[in-house]
Amino acid sequence: MLNEQPKRWRQASLIVFATTVILILPNLNSLIR
Repeated sequence: MLNEQPKRWRQASLIVFATTVILILPNLNSLIR
């Protein structure tokens, strides 16, 4: 069922992961310091 658009799912997941990392990284830096 999910074999119709695997590339789109991968791109969407990668974009979401990248955005979450970019938003979380500064918070982690402030917490560590």
